[in-house]
Amino acid sequence: MLTQTGLSAGEMTGLRAGADHEQGSETRPESKPATTRHIVREGNLAWKTNDRVQTVRHLQTIAKQFDGHLTRELEVRHSHRIEHQLTIRVPSKHFETVVNDISASVAHFDVRELSSRDVTTQFVDLDARLRAKIETEARCRELLSKANKIEEMLTVEEQLGRLRAEIEAMQGRMNALSDAIQLSTLNIRIFEPVSSSSNFTSRVADNVELG
Repeated sequence: MLTQTGLSAGEMTGLRAGADHEQGSETRPESKPATTRHIVREGNLAWKTNDRVQTVRHLQTIAKQFDGHLTRELEVRHSHRIEHQLTIRVPSKHFETVVNDISASVAHFDVRELSSRDVTTQFVDLDARLRAKIETEARCRELLSKANKIEEMLTVEEQLGRLRAEIEAMQGRMNALSDAIQLSTLNIRIFEPVSSSSNFTSRVADNVELG
C-alpha cells in the first residue's frame, strides 16, 4: 500500500535503514567462483654498470619490445658514483621474459627481489560490492521517481549522494587494482662508479664556469 506521498512505508523504512547501515537496503549479489587468478607482480633490481647511458638505452629497448614504458626516471650524483633510478611498467604476461632479458646482460645483481601477490579474493569481493552498490543506486533512483513529498525526495537524494560517492571511491580502487594486475612494475637502480679524478675535473669545470 502506498502512502499519500507516493512511497510505501516499507520502501521508506528500507531506505532509512540503508542510510544508517551499508547493508540496510542493499542485497549483495552472489559471487561466482573465480575462474581467473589475479596476480600482482613486482620487482626490485639493482646492479653496477660501467656505462649507465648505454644501460638505460638497453632497458628502454627491452621495455618497448614488450609494450612497456618508463613511468619514472631519476639520476642522483654521489661522491664516488652516479645512481640512475627507473620505474618500468610492462604487461604482466611479459614480466618474467623482461626480467630474464635484463638478467642476461647483468653479471651480478646487488639487489634482485621479485614478488607475486594473489589479489583474486580482493578483486572478486570489490567487484561484487561495486555491482551491489550500483544496483542499490538504481533502486534509489526508482524510488525518487515515486516520491511526491519534499521530505521523501530529500531522504532519497541524500542516500543517492552517499551511494554515488561510495561507487566512485570503489571504482577508483578497482581501476588501481586492475592496473596493478595488468601491468607489472619493475623498480631499477643502476650504479656507475666515478673516479676521484673525474670528480675533481668536474668540480674544476664547475668552478671555472662559476668564476
